[in-house]
Amino acid sequence: MKEILPLQEPSIKPPAGARHAVLIRDLKTKQEVTVTSDEPLVAFALDDDGRRWWTEGEPRTDAVVIARWNGVPTVVFIDLTASVQLKKRSATSTGEAVVEDPIIRKERQLDGIVAHFHPSGRTGGPRTGGDDHHDAWRDGEDRPPILPSTDHRVGALVLGFHQQARERLGPKLVGGRSVARAVWSPVPNSRLRATVDFRQIAEQLGW
Repeated sequence: MKEILPLQEPSIKPPAGARHAVLIRDLKTKQEVTVTSDEPLVAFALDDDGRRWWTEGEPRTDAVVIARWNGVPTVVFIDLTASVQLKKRSATSTGEAVVEDPIIRKERQLDGIVAHFHPSGRTGGPRTGGDDHHDAWRDGEDRPPILPSTDHRVGALVLGFHQQARERLGPKLVGGRSVARAVWSPVPNSRLRATVDFRQIAEQLGW
């Protein structure tokens, strides 16, 4: 069981016009996104190799934001990326360049982190890290400041800094729950920093 509270990102002073704000970061690329909201929210850094939270190669996103949106607890896994543009990798032995679609890799990261936190053991499936977290919260341990309730929404978002998404990722059914997924470039001309309101994230996820 690995506790999530030590991964909490500190709250930051909200910019003018907002009541709450959190900062999520990709430590490898130095990209930063400030998420603002009129309702409370909290962020946790998930891409945290230093604490050995993950098994080798386990897909994951950079962060998760837990927020209240229209009064409903909401969980959104967020991955930051420089671009979702198609890239050519080095040529194969036949001399043909291989086109790598980053959307496929990002979709794998979104689905992997959702599966990690989904408590599938409660419905007869194999136990996951999500079962450990939900058990701890039930017992009053390691509880985030905003605790997801049984009716919370779940979403997963790739936030790109350059190329707009070529196609929208549709929702995916996980354990009987619909998980909203999207790829979004809010400021395609910005290299490292952006500020978005949680309302915009909710709109991208179709809420």
